[in-house]
Amino acid sequence: RELQHGGILAEVGHHELEIVAQKGELAVYVTGDHGTDEIVSKAKATAAVLSKGKKVDVELAPEAGAVLKGAGDFEAGPGTVIVLTLTMPEHDPEQIRVTLE
Repeated sequence: RELQHGGILAEVGHHELEIVAQKGELAVYVTGDHGTDEIVSKAKATAAVLSKGKKVDVELAPEAGAVLKGAGDFEAGPGTVIVLTLTMPEHDPEQIRVTLE
């Protein structure tokens, strides 16, 4: 699938995630098995961002569409590790780890 937001693609469970990290901001776009946007209004997500020797916990909140967003005091660059925990309604929490290039 083509990236629509300039992030990195990750698969977790039945969902495809596009994770976009910029200085101090994190966005996660969620699509389902068939490439359709998932409803994330009742989803919960947290991320641990490991960058430049420090760990920053980011709480992500649902926004319009299929996106969860959060902010924190972190840099996002090559080597930054993001450990994302996503809990969709009526699903067990799913965790994924990605490293920015």
